[in-house]
Amino acid sequence: MNQLPLRKLAVLVHADIVDSTALVQANEALAHQRILACFQYFSGIITSYGGITRELRGDALIAEFERASDAVGAALAFQSDQAGFNALLTDPIRTSLRIGISIGEVVIADETITGAGIVMAQRLEQLAPPGGVVVQGAACETIPRRLPFDYHSLGEQSLKGFDAPVRAFQVSLQAGSVIPEPDPPEVQGRLLPLPDKPSIAVLPFVNMSGDPQQEYFSDGISEDIITALSRMPWFFVISRNSSFIYKDQQVDIRSAAQELGVQYVLEGSVRKSGERVRVTAQLIDAMTDKHVWAGKYDRELADVFAVQDEVVDSIVGEVAPEFLSAEAKRAQRADPTTLNAWDCVMRGRWHMWKLAREHLAQARSLFERAIGLVPGGEFGASDLAFTHMLEAYYSWTDSRQDSMQDMMRYAQQAVVADDHDAWAHTTLGLANLFALKWDEALASLDHAITLYPNFAPALGMKCLVLSCSGEPDDAIDCFDKAVRLSPHDSLIPMWLMGKFWAHWEAKRYPQAMAAASEFMRLAPENPTARRQLAAAYSISGNAVEARQLIQEYLRLEPDHSAVNIRGRLPARNSATVELFIDALCEAGLPREV
Repeated sequence: MNQLPLRKLAVLVHADIVDSTALVQANEALAHQRILACFQYFSGIITSYGGITRELRGDALIAEFERASDAVGAALAFQSDQAGFNALLTDPIRTSLRIGISIGEVVIADETITGAGIVMAQRLEQLAPPGGVVVQGAACETIPRRLPFDYHSLGEQSLKGFDAPVRAFQVSLQAGSVIPEPDPPEVQGRLLPLPDKPSIAVLPFVNMSGDPQQEYFSDGISEDIITALSRMPWFFVISRNSSFIYKDQQVDIRSAAQELGVQYVLEGSVRKSGERVRVTAQLIDAMTDKHVWAGKYDRELADVFAVQDEVVDSIVGEVAPEFLSAEAKRAQRADPTTLNAWDCVMRGRWHMWKLAREHLAQARSLFERAIGLVPGGEFGASDLAFTHMLEAYYSWTDSRQDSMQDMMRYAQQAVVADDHDAWAHTTLGLANLFALKWDEALASLDHAITLYPNFAPALGMKCLVLSCSGEPDDAIDCFDKAVRLSPHDSLIPMWLMGKFWAHWEAKRYPQAMAAASEFMRLAPENPTARRQLAAAYSISGNAVEARQLIQEYLRLEPDHSAVNIRGRLPARNSATVELFIDALCEAGLPREV
């Protein structure tokens, strides 16, 4: 029986042999042997980086990845090895690949893969020089900047079969750098089983000051971090009494993690010099021995306790989202048939933060699965509420009214399941906002911040609520605090929606334009960024740019008009909304569809 087609968004790799016809004509038998060996070797590298070789089509290979960073790492690793292999040959039969990488939709059916994403990767591959790698701009946006890749812009390219120009980049390894290795296999034979929740041990920070009297400061930082993380319901945190058995010892991180039964370890040091102190910290995934995050904090010791509080706030504010991001990435790599409730939530969040229609449907399915595994709403209810909010806001639903009702129902269920969950109160605040209950929305978010004062998502969403409530300056203040606490947070695009609206409310249009531009950079698949930027361009007199953005917006959302956009903007000030709508219509948005 034929399987039903599977439609999904993926990172696609298209690789093609350079001058294959000439190689075959020169020495047919050796050429076929070398081409086969080339693809076999590349397939092995693809597998080691978590990818799947989908098809071999004559002199071309098609592969699929979940992450663009893994696809680029695999491509560069192969190109480097193949160049070394070719350099050793004495005959002219030297196989070389052009490689193109894109993000796009594919359809998998009956062991074949088709779709626009493959065509895009093929067109990009044709732009690459022999031994080169060309990547779609949208894929580049998802690659962490910490990876040692150089990007040479090829500008906007008109590709056959695609209406809009596509940004393209030739990617290479930075000089003197090492190609990032794929994650090593997980540790086996753990002494203690891992909890269902993500687990962490905070080891006692090392006093490197040479002053025994500074022990209280380094110990205090460790203890306060443990306390702060323990207040977050998502984490399993080893108690101080257990983690402090490693004080004044040379610690093997992997062994300590096994002994304590945790996946992550946070370690750090304190160094005092005169009236200045330097605190360093790093988060390590002990199962892969990979550094997830590192931070350094230099402070004046005018008030020891104030410094301690400030450093702890900064560390926890940065560690928590990095922690969750690492968990989301791990869940993406896990076998989908063996996911527990937490894995479903983390995998769902990975899709949800894409803020794209096709991803949102997958997120909703995973959150529903989490609730099915653990009924009651402890896992997944608040995230499912958030998903329904996004579907209602973007009109990615058959019934906006039903989505709004589901949003409120699941948000309330999450709060009932755990009244001390700051994220649950944050989603309830958003549910109240889109129900046009501005005061209730602020109350819910303030309660989340009371539960956890350094909870960046609550502060960021409070920016959105305050901007819609007509308090732009307070909104900007919340945005700045949220980004300071969590500068790499997946929710920043949502916060930028609030920042844009705050500046729009205050008639600061250049600042609104800057916020919308940053939103579009961080979430290139999201249509709202184009809408906001179009309005800012329009009211600033940049008519050409505004019209181009509205055309792109309508290509993504062809059924949208002033009527349905007006109905989805939860702003108190109707005059501000009408100014926004008029700017969009001036740029080409239809009044009605």
